[in-house]
Amino acid sequence: MDNIDIAFLNIEMPLMDGIRLAEQLLELKPDLEIVFVTVYKDHADKAFEMNWIICFVCVL
Repeated sequence: MDNIDIAFLNIEMPLMDGIRLAEQLLELKPDLEIVFVTVYKDHADKAFEMNWIICFVCVL
């Protein structure tokens, strides 16, 4: 993980939601930048509440 600087994650995923995955990744690499990509406004609002998350809402 030393050569990874940024992770693009979907919030809705089949086995684990992206927010939980981000928490686990940040335990391994606290300076990792996280970008969530979602089409769900409620998920975007939730991500914006976390001060370590950059969140973009994609409109399809």
